[in-house]
Amino acid sequence: MSINSYDFIAPFYDPLSSLLLGNSYRQSKHTFFECITPNMNIWCLGGGTGNMLPTLLSMNAPNGKVIYTESSQKMLELAKKRVPEQQTRRVIFHYNDTFDWPISARADMIICQYFLDVLTDFQLNALFSKLGTVTHPATRMLFVDFYPLPSKSLLLYTMIHTFGWATGHPRKDLPDYAYYFTKYGWVTDEERNFENGFIKAKCLVREI
Repeated sequence: MSINSYDFIAPFYDPLSSLLLGNSYRQSKHTFFECITPNMNIWCLGGGTGNMLPTLLSMNAPNGKVIYTESSQKMLELAKKRVPEQQTRRVIFHYNDTFDWPISARADMIICQYFLDVLTDFQLNALFSKLGTVTHPATRMLFVDFYPLPSKSLLLYTMIHTFGWATGHPRKDLPDYAYYFTKYGWVTDEERNFENGFIKAKCLVREI
């Protein structure tokens, strides 16, 4: 996934996603947010246009930080507009696609929603290796993404190839998420399904 590959679709990314997936998509993006507590350092990976930012800043107040990593400059520009001026000191907007962690403190929460599905196997290994160095035993990962489902195979095929064409990312199938979770020691603490399992939300913890 090259830097700026999502710039073209940034203005209509959220409306298009909601149109295709409806309430399930919107609900899934707030699943397990009750795990967020005050003063957490949250690493939000591939957060897109930032529609969740006001909620995150409210829940990890008063001194928590959000590291907002996004490889699309236009997505970042849209996300910055969602942050109240008095809260800007608590957000670090990180324009990057190499998974650098820009602060010395470790991450208390990792949020990756509809993000792992666009990464190559090489990038997935790089990301999970990095997570092992910037998290601690109590860190949680809030993960949401698509899973293969026979009744949704045409929709999934259309989504993958349409977004691949629009953004240039090379992935033509869904990753084997379970393989990477197991390989790098992340286990599911709780799971919720949407659309009969087409969308799965997981709260994961690390096995140390």
